Amino acid sequence: MLRISHLTAALVLISTVSCSYLPPVALDATPADLEILAGEWIGEYESVALGRRGSMEFKLAAGTDEAYGAVLMVPRGQVMPYQSEPYRETPARSQDPFSTELLTIKFIRASHGSIQGMLDRYWDPDRQCYATTVFRGFAGPGVVEGTFRTTFDCGAGEASGSWRVEKKSARR
Repeated sequence: MLRISHLTAALVLISTVSCSYLPPVALDATPADLEILAGEWIGEYESVALGRRGSMEFKLAAGTDEAYGAVLMVPRGQVMPYQSEPYRETPARSQDPFSTELLTIKFIRASHGSIQGMLDRYWDPDRQCYATTVFRGFAGPGVVEGTFRTTFDCGAGEASGSWRVEKKSARR
């Protein structure tokens, strides 16, 4: 029951944050893959190695290659996501000391149902250095799922995990 309430709170938070802005995503896909990926997708990721889970949202307008997506990072056992890098000066950061950082999807390539991509480099609050995450997956009817690998600029090794998104119309 506690997990459900934490998940609900995180999804409400990403819905609130992402409704205001989902950053654009560079997308390279075949026409067939664009058709499969068209729509609104929502889901989660988890990494036991990192001790994290979070929400993901992705939107692709039908008939176009305009995609938008973001990832919200939440520490295990918490409801609130990680906050922005403490030392970065941005207009939003200076106005709101409790701003939440959405991790942006840098690009996605899709071909024959196979998907690969990368997140923009982001600040890892646990290791106090920048991190890079690459992901791979496969699109099926109403579901896209796969794995990811994160490496750290400070030499703290790497970690992996899994992710899954469902098309909003396919969710029950």
